[in-house]
Amino acid sequence: MTRKTLSLHIKFIISLALLTIFSWYFMMATHELGHAIGALITGGKEIDVTFPLLGFSRTDVLTNPHPIIERWLGPTLGCLIPLLILLTISFTSLKRHIQLQTSFAYITGFCFIANGTYIGLGWIDRIGDTGDLLRHGSPTWHLIFFGIFTFTIGLYIWHLAIESLRKPNDLSKTTKHIAQPTRA
Repeated sequence: MTRKTLSLHIKFIISLALLTIFSWYFMMATHELGHAIGALITGGKEIDVTFPLLGFSRTDVLTNPHPIIERWLGPTLGCLIPLLILLTISFTSLKRHIQLQTSFAYITGFCFIANGTYIGLGWIDRIGDTGDLLRHGSPTWHLIFFGIFTFTIGLYIWHLAIESLRKPNDLSKTTKHIAQPTRA
């Protein structure tokens, strides 16, 4: 392995680590935003969102007339908000920025996988939102289904991102063709 190749590998690992850390905080932010929106639209009062630098975020609602809606909107919007941002990037002029699109595909996939794992397996120990969802009447199979569904979508988003990196860019093919003179 050459020094240049090693340097590229190290830069890639550092970039991936930083992107994963950002993905974690972005996932917690959109998840808690979902809870806050759920509490607001259902008439919740005294909403307290805790977002620690280290550890897990949480949203507490003192007066919560519809806790099951508020609890489900956390993981649901925690997936849909990143997906809407990714779709906006993908279907606007921002799609030309392949690094932005690929990075946000990674973030979106991470959000789906993290929320899916949390809800899909959390029922076992009734941790956090899953304990609340079960206490308020959500059947266990809903949590398992949500987990499998979102986890699978997250993996698929990652797959699409990797495939897009493997394909040559249409723009680069066009410019390469234009740059080469034709022979008469």
